[in-house]
Amino acid sequence: MVSKGGQKLLIDQDALEVLKKELIPMARLVTPNFPESMSLLPRDGDIFKISEAANYAVELQQSLGCSAVLLKGGHLNQVPDKTTVIDILYDGEAICEFASPRIVTENTHGTGCTLSAAITAFIARGAESLREAVDQAKSYIQGAIQNSLEIGSGHGCLHHMWRHTDIATHTQNVPIIESDSRRFSDMLWKSTGTDELFQRILEHPFLQRLTSGTLEYEAFHRFIVQDALYLRHYGRGLALIGARAYSSERISEKNRFPTLVMLCDFAQGAIEAELSMHRTWLKQWQISIREEDMSPTCMLYTSYLISTAYDRPFEEAAAAYLPCFWIYHRVGQELAKRGSPNEMYQQWINQYASEEFGAAVEKMKTIVDQSCVGLAPQRVQEVAAHFKRTCQMEYMFWDAAFRNQQWPT
Repeated sequence: MVSKGGQKLLIDQDALEVLKKELIPMARLVTPNFPESMSLLPRDGDIFKISEAANYAVELQQSLGCSAVLLKGGHLNQVPDKTTVIDILYDGEAICEFASPRIVTENTHGTGCTLSAAITAFIARGAESLREAVDQAKSYIQGAIQNSLEIGSGHGCLHHMWRHTDIATHTQNVPIIESDSRRFSDMLWKSTGTDELFQRILEHPFLQRLTSGTLEYEAFHRFIVQDALYLRHYGRGLALIGARAYSSERISEKNRFPTLVMLCDFAQGAIEAELSMHRTWLKQWQISIREEDMSPTCMLYTSYLISTAYDRPFEEAAAAYLPCFWIYHRVGQELAKRGSPNEMYQQWINQYASEEFGAAVEKMKTIVDQSCVGLAPQRVQEVAAHFKRTCQMEYMFWDAAFRNQQWPT
């Protein structure tokens, strides 16, 4: 009806009325962009807020008499910002928002038609609901735009076969708009409430007493024992997801081997550096560690990590392993501001506050960022669930050592 450039493709008003009164009411779904929707249901003034757009989608569905409306947000730069595109589905009962990063490219010819066709295809393939079909189609379109083709002049076309070709030979490396605060990993941190959890971690008596120098040695000993046991399994898991990176569709072919090497390097290098510190202390304390000494929380955490590394998609596993890196570095940075009068405790703080450890964190964040480009909203929720769960287990780990958690007898 209306092209992306604003050109009206259906000029005859009588034809528009026939479309509205006879064809659209028979449709299961209509997918107008905002210029098209304004032709179907004119409205005074601009729509700036998501709530206004959602209400407008409801009005469209009720006015047109179709089963559902997917109001596409690509033309609406003000909702909610210029880095995100939000499409709104109203199926006659509930509103669902589909958010995705905005991609900077001129190669978007046929995006709307392709989206409608993709939704139809996913319904035909057995999607359990219209919402699931839209979710899958959005993920497909995101990849088709990201890997669009430079053909001719003007608006280029999507790469419709991007999932079935060597996209490394076709991709134009189209950038996604993002600032440091809009990295996928940063959005994970904010959307899962990790700011609040991190504050609780900093306020935990274990860390409070560690910086004041009053933490009981027995509590610190328990923590180091459990951490040494934990790191054995954490290193195994990193190596495992590194191997899985080599065959993951979420990692571009050219980045698969470097990602494998990087994760295995973390397992051997960063983890070995930590274990070296642990071994030195354990030797001084004349403490030997055994697998059967693992606390309930340590066993829960490591079992969850290994299970995720084996059974879940690469991007979920990477997100589950990120908090151990990230939270420890941020804890180290915060505690370094306070310092500790206890030399041993200060050494522990310095280990995680170091620039070297921070560099490893940034690399791990980048792996998560890259593996989640164009991820469908439902998949984003699954990634976020794993990230949140292991953030919670980080809190539990310090708490278990402080409380001297034991197995019930």
